[in-house]
Amino acid sequence: MSILNKIPYWVFPLLLGLIWLGYSQSRTRQVPLGRTAILPLMMSILSLQGTLKTFGAQPAVLTSWLLGALVAGTVMWRTAMSKDVRYNPHNRPFTVPGSWLPLALLMAVFVLKFCIGVLGATQPALLHQANITLALTSAFGACTGIFIARAACLWRLALQNSASQAPRPSRVG
Repeated sequence: MSILNKIPYWVFPLLLGLIWLGYSQSRTRQVPLGRTAILPLMMSILSLQGTLKTFGAQPAVLTSWLLGALVAGTVMWRTAMSKDVRYNPHNRPFTVPGSWLPLALLMAVFVLKFCIGVLGATQPALLHQANITLALTSAFGACTGIFIARAACLWRLALQNSASQAPRPSRVG
């Protein structure tokens, strides 16, 4: 109970904002091409910043974060994108079906940062144990990799649709 009393007040509005953001992505929506990169970029920055602030820029930490991102991103990249995703190359919006995955990822990052904060306040020595450090940093990286891969799949779809809409040279002759 004493931990709850020491939580900064700004954490609760942040949690509500993340829940709202994740919930808003659970419904089918129109998303402009450029906006598909905002959430992955923001979450990548927050994830890497949290990793560096807590564990430092040590080679093992950065490698763990990067491997987590690469493994999770590769799995997400190879996972078939929903057949319901549509891209209109003329006015460039996506129609993206709702998904609960963004909410789950946002909550995962929030819980990771919260747990790190609690551990740092109650048992800071645990944060310096190699197995805990590597587990937490690879989890941060995994969340980042999934966010980036989801956006990359949308951009791949846009490029494929734009290429198929390009005029083909005609044969003369």
